[in-house]
Amino acid sequence: MISGLRQKIVFGFTLIVLGIGGTLGWVIYQQAYQEIVEQSLSELRYHHDQVQLNTNNFLRLSRGNLNLLANTPPIQGIIRAKLGAGIDQKDHSSLQAWEDRLALIFKEFLEVNPEYLQVRYIGLANNGTELIQVKKQSGTIEIIKGDALQFKAEHPYLQEVAKLEKGQVYISEIDLKVENGQIVTPYQPTLRMATPVRDSQGKVFGLVVTNLDAHYFLQTIKNSVNERTQIYLFNSKNDYLIHPNKQMEFEHIIDPTSVSPNFPGFDMPPYPLVERLLGSKKQIVGLKQRVFFFDKINLQEGQNPLSLGLILESNREDLLFRLGQIERRNRIVGVLLLGLGIGLVFFFSRRLTQPLTEMCDTLNQFDPKLGELRFPSSYKDELGLLAKSFKSMTDDLVRHSRAIEEQEMQMTAVMATAIEAIVIMDQKGAVSLVNPAFEKLFGFPASQIVGRNINVIMPEEHSALHNRYIAKYLETGIGNVVGFTREMEAVNADGEHIPISLSVSEFSLRGVHYLTATIQDITERKRAEKELKEARDQLEVRVQQRTDELNNKVKEHIKALNELALAAKVFENTSEAILITNKNNQIVDANRAHHEITGYSREEILGLNPSVFQSGRHGEGFYQNMWSQLETEGSWSGEIWDRKKTGEIYPKWSTINKISDSRGEVVNYVAIFTDITEQKKSESQLKQLAFYDGLTSLPNRASFLEALEQALKQARRDKTRLAVMYLDLDHFKYINDSLGHKAGDELLAKASVLLGASIRESDLVARQGGDEFSVILPGIEHSEQVGRVAAKIIEELEKPIEIQGQEVFISASVGIALFPEDGQNPEQLIKNADTAMYGAKNAGKGTFHYYDPTMEAQVKNRLVLDALLRRAIEAKEFVLLYQPQVELKTGLVVGAEALVRWQDKERGLISPMEFIPLAEETGQIIPLGELILRQACQQNKNWADRGVVSIPVAVNISARQFHQGDLLTLLDQVLAETGLEPELLDLELTETLVMRDTKATIAQMQAIRARRIRLAIDDFGTGYSSLSYLKTFPINKLKIDRSFVIGIVENENDRMIAKALIDLSKNLKLTVIAEGVETEEQIEVLRELGCDLIQGYYYAKPLAPAEFEAYVYKMREIHDNLPKPS
Repeated sequence: MISGLRQKIVFGFTLIVLGIGGTLGWVIYQQAYQEIVEQSLSELRYHHDQVQLNTNNFLRLSRGNLNLLANTPPIQGIIRAKLGAGIDQKDHSSLQAWEDRLALIFKEFLEVNPEYLQVRYIGLANNGTELIQVKKQSGTIEIIKGDALQFKAEHPYLQEVAKLEKGQVYISEIDLKVENGQIVTPYQPTLRMATPVRDSQGKVFGLVVTNLDAHYFLQTIKNSVNERTQIYLFNSKNDYLIHPNKQMEFEHIIDPTSVSPNFPGFDMPPYPLVERLLGSKKQIVGLKQRVFFFDKINLQEGQNPLSLGLILESNREDLLFRLGQIERRNRIVGVLLLGLGIGLVFFFSRRLTQPLTEMCDTLNQFDPKLGELRFPSSYKDELGLLAKSFKSMTDDLVRHSRAIEEQEMQMTAVMATAIEAIVIMDQKGAVSLVNPAFEKLFGFPASQIVGRNINVIMPEEHSALHNRYIAKYLETGIGNVVGFTREMEAVNADGEHIPISLSVSEFSLRGVHYLTATIQDITERKRAEKELKEARDQLEVRVQQRTDELNNKVKEHIKALNELALAAKVFENTSEAILITNKNNQIVDANRAHHEITGYSREEILGLNPSVFQSGRHGEGFYQNMWSQLETEGSWSGEIWDRKKTGEIYPKWSTINKISDSRGEVVNYVAIFTDITEQKKSESQLKQLAFYDGLTSLPNRASFLEALEQALKQARRDKTRLAVMYLDLDHFKYINDSLGHKAGDELLAKASVLLGASIRESDLVARQGGDEFSVILPGIEHSEQVGRVAAKIIEELEKPIEIQGQEVFISASVGIALFPEDGQNPEQLIKNADTAMYGAKNAGKGTFHYYDPTMEAQVKNRLVLDALLRRAIEAKEFVLLYQPQVELKTGLVVGAEALVRWQDKERGLISPMEFIPLAEETGQIIPLGELILRQACQQNKNWADRGVVSIPVAVNISARQFHQGDLLTLLDQVLAETGLEPELLDLELTETLVMRDTKATIAQMQAIRARRIRLAIDDFGTGYSSLSYLKTFPINKLKIDRSFVIGIVENENDRMIAKALIDLSKNLKLTVIAEGVETEEQIEVLRELGCDLIQGYYYAKPLAPAEFEAYVYKMREIHDNLPKPS
């Protein structure tokens, strides 16, 4: 029996909870089951999409490889050779040569692509016979030749491939590899792909066929799903290609008697599943706690579509496991709901019977800080009156608590926002509170300072004194701390001393005394006071310095007055006539010598124009030129014929200077002249002598011959030896052409001074003409003595020489002939010394050579080579080779350098080391450089038009080419004629070239860059310092010289130099190229240093155009077949 209201309520509510819980559990189970099925189907859809995506990617890559093989140059060469009766009329290669090159390309392709089994080229013109077959056999790659080549005309796919458009690919069914009608064992599933090859007229000439190992393709599909998903793959022949049971794969092919594969588990008629699959749309089937998905996988679309059937099955164990989870979850939820319902029943029953208990709990939980006390509004009886009384009492407590809390918040805000540091401590100095400003100033967090004595911020020497002040104040109420502001030093958490201003006050709280200290950082004020004092001291020093300067100027002024008086005495007593005019050319003064020479007194000529002295022998043009030079250059010197007071006409040598004030305005003209009448009388005799060079003041050739004749006579008498040196200034022609003849004359004059300072007083140096000099060294005891003199001359001439405000660099090539060994007369000695000098030039310049009879042949060979070079340039006997520039990061060819070779009909291939220096010296480098530039641009344009490659080709420019006046015109003309884009042309300049006449060089470089032609500095680092100019050069590339690359692995200095050059290039945003790279070790070091491009024999030697094309294709194929980063 159920008795009592509370028991009835509990029993009734329990029944309701049980009913609701059971219904809810059933609904949740059904929803979860549907979710599991949908989730499984979603996973299968995703796996199907992945299979289709990976299949498309595999086939796209395979099609790309097939088209790459079909478009290699040897195939077109084979077609041209077939059409040309076995000879390629384009480059005269034979059919066999092209077939061998294609077979090697096929072989290299199989070596780097393991998924391929065979590559064939079948010629339709040969009735479908294989021309080339390369295949993998027992782990090795073989090139099949002769009778082993197969006849494929009976295969129907040849006609299908022949109908394809250019770039389209035929794909076969996946089947087992068959040879001679038998299936090859072990079983080898194969996927064949083919594409047509067309001649230049678009006619199908043959086809390229590849056999892929289908294991790779099938493994790609298997890898597209997780390991718990079952895969069934069929072809149109009802063959299993993939089956969970490995023995079922390729069952129909291996055993032709086997039946069509029907998928187990489907309740349907037993007709071929593949036929149903390939003829229907995507379907999803769920049977007997199993979920399936099947659809087509398209291999090829269009007129000849090709598909595979794919069935994916979810794992049955996973489904059962998930259903078990649902059942367990429902049980748990049911128990929880039952418990919750019973709990609610008991809760409401207690609520009805125990309202007083709830009111007590509410009062016990009351906290004034949390807010007002709230009772349920349902209390309407006496409980309501009691609750109202309690609420009135608790409201008063809440208001009082909030007032206290507001005061605390205001105090906290004051402490937190105060600029000065504030600390509160008890009467013993223990810190009880600090504000954030205190923490920031002293670096002590509040947690570390509270409770500690304030002495922690006092310097050690002040701590004891501060304690006594506080103790005295607490004892007597009198002290020097509380109630005062004073400056002192404090110490922060890092031990640093800080100047501060300290104010201390006192307050009491509940009978306890506290001290409050307000602290201000006065560091900036102290620094300002110090700076003010230093400024005041500096001002006093400057005042003293200015006083000293004024005293010095007074002394200088007195000295200038004395010098002026002295100058007046010199003016009056000098032997040279001095005439002074104002800016209007009116005479204002003349000295006594002027009166003695002309006969005119000073008083007679004051205010007159100097034209009164004209003799009439000079025309108007003479005086116009004189005044023009005087106004532009500020001075004029020359010979003038004037008339004396007596009427006598006389010659004088006059120097006129323009005098200007500080503003540049003309004040006076001063003329100083001497009577040269006596000198003119002997002028004819001096002209006849003519034994000295007018420019250098050295003996000329005639004087040298006479001196050498006398020296030979003396040597014969004394039975001694002498030496004749013949020297030529290296680089003089370049400087003379670049800076002008005036600079060249100045250079010759300074070089002659250096020569004179390098020999003995008994020796003689003479100028032979141009930039050639000769030296006589009498009294020689040993030939080594002459060598030391020659080395000294070369050393002196190699030092920088300042010409027209800039430094230039020259050297000398010196030839030496000795008497009596090398000649008995002046002519023979000079001739042999000249021959030896050319030997020194051929040895690299900047050195000396003794005469050797064998040098006669060398001189003759040089003359012959010069003549042949001129003829070769006219006949265009030069060929260009191209050395690839490879990008280190990708391995692709991104540039090339054009290198010239002389193909002489008789002497064969001549090295540039033989003819380039000669061309530079003779000026033939100008037409040769134009020939190289034009040929390189034409070849690069040919490559670009044919789609071989579109990269910049670098051409070396010599100093003479660079500084010739029509280089820019030549560049414009060549680019216009060839049609080459300017961005595909690089000009390489040597470091030495760009460092000469930098202003003119930069202007020329900027004009080239304005034409979108790129510039590179070659052999950088081998010349003298140029880093300060490098940033101003408008260049794109920097080439590291091979001299640094050779030792970059073993030599630390070479490696550091290379690193510095690469870092410098990166900072200047330049591309850096290392040339002369030959080993793998050098590559690795350059890769670590961040080098961009590599040029050298490690990758390739300089190549002919056809070889360069093949190399570009090879590097591109290697790059395309490298594994791509995931």
